[in-house]
Amino acid sequence: MKPKVVSFDLNGTLVTHEYVNYFWEELLPKLYAERKGLKESEAKEIVFSLYEKVGSYDIRWYLPEYWIRRLDLGIKFKELTSVLKKKVVLYPEALETLHYLKDKVELLILTNVSIEFVNVVFSRFPVFKKVFSSAYSCVSHFYLPKKDERFYKTILRLKRLKPHLLIHVGDDHIYDYKVPRRIGIQAYYINREKCHNSTALKDLRDFIRLIENILK
Repeated sequence: MKPKVVSFDLNGTLVTHEYVNYFWEELLPKLYAERKGLKESEAKEIVFSLYEKVGSYDIRWYLPEYWIRRLDLGIKFKELTSVLKKKVVLYPEALETLHYLKDKVELLILTNVSIEFVNVVFSRFPVFKKVFSSAYSCVSHFYLPKKDERFYKTILRLKRLKPHLLIHVGDDHIYDYKVPRRIGIQAYYINREKCHNSTALKDLRDFIRLIENILK
């Protein structure tokens, strides 16, 4: 049966990680240094140590507003949007992929970055608002630090879909590929760095070539 929905991970799939890396690794330490009168190298050491103490399996690790409050930066995330927008880089084949799919299936974004970052990308590329029906963040919408089985099952319930009617594509071998496949979703894994196994696609053009017959 022809799938009804195609979902995409965001960072590493449609856009690069540059803007989020800049936020966590450069912008927050810079703002902290300015706020506390420190050298940036000192600020980075402190901020990175705090990240490590919280850890990536804690929901707070993913929430920019939590870190802005914890570091006592005295600003709101929305004040940083214009700076972050300049760092959003779209993969070259992303738009042609979305335009190819938009009249064939419903399109979703399923991501584990917070909704604030999703909104930055959408403000940088307004076409995303036109082609995607919804964007779901596991951390912002469901308070889950990872896109585990609970996340995908919730999406299937919300969209009233059987697993085989959803195709998902992303760049995390576990949470974009193995996890959704375990529950029957047609998942595809993109590895843009080095295509080292038979399950990996090198980009979205590979993905379209693989599924175009399914969607006819």
